[in-house]
Amino acid sequence: MLGRWLQLRVSDLSKCRDYHRRHRVCKSHSKTPNLLVRGQEQRFCKQRSRFHLLVEFDEEKRSCRQRLDGHNRRRRRLPLEGLFCPPKSVICRQQG
Repeated sequence: MLGRWLQLRVSDLSKCRDYHRRHRVCKSHSKTPNLLVRGQEQRFCKQRSRFHLLVEFDEEKRSCRQRLDGHNRRRRRLPLEGLFCPPKSVICRQQG
């Protein structure tokens, strides 16, 4: 399936939501799984708000692989010192 052809023309986005006007893409093209843009299959990335080549996405995901990798790395980071709560069995006891 070649997908839909995105014509490079100025569309009337005046009735679209602010998000779509800001990123100059209509709602239907932002959600289409694949488009033919300048002869290459592409998809709109929700995280970066721009079109990427289709090979940069995993399966039917709406965010590109690079952006998802960065998100997962941030989630896997160890907690910062001082923000770490020790297990309940290690709670310091007050001497007195």
